[in-house]
Amino acid sequence: MIDQTRGRPELGLGGPSLRWLHEALLETRVLSRRPSPDVPCITFAGTDEQIVDLERLRDRMKSWPGAQLEWIEGGKHEVLMDTPET
Repeated sequence: MIDQTRGRPELGLGGPSLRWLHEALLETRVLSRRPSPDVPCITFAGTDEQIVDLERLRDRMKSWPGAQLEWIEGGKHEVLMDTPET
């Protein structure tokens, strides 16, 4: 993302606003109280994640029928935007 922003500054992202954070926390609280949907799910999580609560992620995935949790060794928050090696 740093290289992208250097080459195309108009595509740069700022940090989340306090309003965004507040709304996200409210929404995740509501969703955490609902059962997992009856659809297949695969989730990729980095072992170096520092934003998402990994214990809550593990708990949700254990209770989700047909769900699969894949750990990406050394991965961080955006594993799909990580290095090609990861």
